[in-house]
Amino acid sequence: MGYPVVRLNPLSTHLIKKQATRKVKTDPIDAVRIANAFYLGEGSPYTSLHDEIAELRFLCRQYTSWVSLLTEVQLQFRAVQELAFPGFDKAFHNPLRPSSLQMLTYFPSPSSLLHANKEVVLQHLMLNRRGRLWNEKKYEKLIYIAKHSLPDPCGANAHHFAMLLCCNIFNLSNLIKQAFPH
Repeated sequence: MGYPVVRLNPLSTHLIKKQATRKVKTDPIDAVRIANAFYLGEGSPYTSLHDEIAELRFLCRQYTSWVSLLTEVQLQFRAVQELAFPGFDKAFHNPLRPSSLQMLTYFPSPSSLLHANKEVVLQHLMLNRRGRLWNEKKYEKLIYIAKHSLPDPCGANAHHFAMLLCCNIFNLSNLIKQAFPH
């Protein structure tokens, strides 16, 4: 049986430091401030976590961090996609789905889509398994959008490169989702 351990919130010890007239940082003074925080009952008793709970806490923090990162990449992707291929998001309900990501991977600009063979484009669209008629309508919609879009010519290669990187990240994310379903 060892000493009881108390966990103190660093914000409360910092507040005690702010209340002091001398704002000098030295170890002996800090030790007194921490002792005062303990004496005032600011701390809570520390109990060790079971390994499963500690692992779950770590996994939850990692999950939250990855979701935040993925959200940021999605926002960046949509901004770059709008510069490189304006209006593309109007053709697809969700531009982050595998079929739309594949379209952007192979046809990252309106001009690349307009110069592509119709059958090649349809072959990429057919991956969504909706049937030829539906995909031909989608093709016509994409061609209309490509003809009427005005992409930003400044940094077009950089936009395409950034968009392809994002597409690869989302494709990897989709593979991970398939490998580890909820």
